[in-house]
Amino acid sequence: MPKNNHFNSSLKALNDYIDEEFKKSLKDLPPPLKPKMKYLYQGKRVRTKLIYNSAKIINCPIKEIFLSAFAVELIHTISLLHDDVIDDDFKRRGADTINSIFDNKTAIFLGNYLIQNLFYLLAKHQETLKKEILLNKLNEICRGELMQNSYFKTKKKINKQDILGIAKKKTGALFSLSAILPCLSRKMDSELIKMFEECGYAFGVSYQLLDDFKDILKDFKKNQNIGSNLNYPIQLIEGKGAKITKSSSKELKKKILEEILLKIKTIALNLKKKIHTSSYSQEIKKFHQYFEQEMDALGQRILKLN
Repeated sequence: MPKNNHFNSSLKALNDYIDEEFKKSLKDLPPPLKPKMKYLYQGKRVRTKLIYNSAKIINCPIKEIFLSAFAVELIHTISLLHDDVIDDDFKRRGADTINSIFDNKTAIFLGNYLIQNLFYLLAKHQETLKKEILLNKLNEICRGELMQNSYFKTKKKINKQDILGIAKKKTGALFSLSAILPCLSRKMDSELIKMFEECGYAFGVSYQLLDDFKDILKDFKKNQNIGSNLNYPIQLIEGKGAKITKSSSKELKKKILEEILLKIKTIALNLKKKIHTSSYSQEIKKFHQYFEQEMDALGQRILKLN
């Protein structure tokens, strides 16, 4: 079988496994909820793809990461259910969110129900899922969300480092976990794990910045002031609170995106500098190439929305 076909076939098998595990997790829900559950596990699976590529780079058998990939997607889905309530979002993955179809209580209860499923997995598969590390990353995600919320509540001025720090915790933590799980499964040494963890954090922060730009585009469509939402990386550039007009819209959007892409390029360059200092330079180089390809593809998709 050609190499690319084998890659696609293995990735499909991994995604099929995750689909089946989600169905099992949701099978005992009350009947009125079940028809609306499919959207929960029909995302882009960026983190699954990251786990898969990390495994591929270090020659970790794909079956070893099946359970880990499901656990990561479960955590991600729980966070989305709660985020949709917090952010008053009514669309997710092109479909109506649970809180818009039912109500906020249902979304919160469903998120809690899936947390119970996660704890069950951790109790049953402690060694496979590296329980302590996974829970530490989950704690980091929660701290990132609390940090962001504290800025909303206190209206404290936020600087560039704070924005990147929040993105590293609330998004980067799960990306870093995805990057290292295959390494932990193979019992690789601490140097490689540390380097893959750094790559995962860089990937997550970059992904968050580009994803936030899509939210900024919503403000442009509404012709309202931008930068009031701390989800936005608007503070990375000059012009926070700038009034959007027809004449300024195109130029301002271009400037914001250029600044974000420049920041991501800097992150990528900082990673590249570490490649030659590591005894695992070949593995890190492959990860870095994958990271750049994904960021370029995401940037191109966002440009089409522009």
